[in-house]
Amino acid sequence: MRFYALTIKKIVRLTSESVVISLEVPRLLRRLFVAEAGQYITLKVELQGESFRRSYSLCAPCVDGSELQFAVKRVAGGAVSPHLVGNLVPGGELEVAPPDGRFVIDYEPALATKRVFVAAGSGITPIVAQIETVLEREPRSKVLLVYSNRALADMMFRQKLHVWEQEYEGRFFQLHFITGSGDAAHEVSIEFPNAMVREGRTNWMVVDETIRKYLEHPALAHYYLCGPDSLIEQGRDFLFEINIPRARVLYEYFTSTRENNTLMSTQSVDAVLRVTIDGEEHTVSVPAGKTILESVIAAGLDAPYSCRSGICTTCMAVAEGSFDTSKNIALGSDDFEQGYILTCSTLCTSETGSVNYDEA
Repeated sequence: MRFYALTIKKIVRLTSESVVISLEVPRLLRRLFVAEAGQYITLKVELQGESFRRSYSLCAPCVDGSELQFAVKRVAGGAVSPHLVGNLVPGGELEVAPPDGRFVIDYEPALATKRVFVAAGSGITPIVAQIETVLEREPRSKVLLVYSNRALADMMFRQKLHVWEQEYEGRFFQLHFITGSGDAAHEVSIEFPNAMVREGRTNWMVVDETIRKYLEHPALAHYYLCGPDSLIEQGRDFLFEINIPRARVLYEYFTSTRENNTLMSTQSVDAVLRVTIDGEEHTVSVPAGKTILESVIAAGLDAPYSCRSGICTTCMAVAEGSFDTSKNIALGSDDFEQGYILTCSTLCTSETGSVNYDEA
C-alpha cells in the first residue's frame, strides 16, 4: 500500500469536535487520486514513535484528482482523530493512500430515481458527497436524508443542508432523529423548519411513513446507509422484511458498537498461504489463532489495511481455502461467494490456501 505526501490546503471547522481537511494533489499524481462520491482515503500518521493507519471518507467527489476533502470527528480517547482535529495547520503534510471503497452509486441522469440516505453522526461524511452528486447529476431525482445526532451542535454539514433545502425545494427532504435530552429536538426544529424532527434513535417505522409522504412508496426507492453497525443492521433487517431487493440497499460501516470483536475459533489451524501483493507471490505462515493480516504484516509484507476490525474493507483480498470469517462485519454473502475475505478478521481453518490482494 503506497502513501504519498500531500499538502494541507485548508481546514474548515464544522462543529467544536469536527473539521473538513482539504489536501492539494500535485499535477503528476492527480490520476491516482480521482475519486467517486462515497469513497475513502487512508492516512498514515506517526505519533510519538508509533505508526497508525486510519480511513476517512471523502465529503466531496474528486473528479479531476486535484483536491481531496475529508471530514474528521474527534473520538474520545482516540489516538489519531484528536491530532487531526486539533493540531494540523495549512501548509503541513499528510501521508495519504489513493482513494478506495465500494460505497458508490450508479447514477442515472435521465431517470427520476428516489434515493434514501440514512446516517448517524459522522456517518454523514460520504453521504454528503453522494447527495450532492445526485442532486447535480440527476435533475429529476428526489432525495430523503434521514440523519441522527445527539443535538444541533453535533450536526456536521449543517450549512450544506440549509443550502440544499432552499436550492432543491421539492427534491430534497430531511428527517432528523435527535437523541439528546431537554430542548435538543426543538432546537433542530427551529433550525430546519421544513424538516421532520423526532426525538430518540432512528425509528424505521417513522422512516417508512416519511418515505410514503415524500417519495410515494418504500418499494420505489434505493437506500444508502452509513453509521454504526446497530444502525445498519436494524435498517437492513427492516428493509429486507418489507421486501426491498438487496441490490437496492448499499451500506458502509463507520464504527462498530460491538463490545468484543476478539477472534475465537476452535477450528483455527496452523497454515501456510501463498500471498500475492503488488504482483509478487510470497509464502506466509499463519499460526492458529492469528489473523491472516497479522501474519502477513509479521512477515514484513506491506499489506493494505486501516481499521483492523472488519469495518473498512481496506484489507480485502480474494482467497482460496477454508477460513473462519465469523467476525466479519462489512462483507455480505455475495462477497463471500465471489471469494472475498477481510484479512484482518479471518482465521485459517485449512492448512494451505492462497490470498491475493491484487485481485480485490
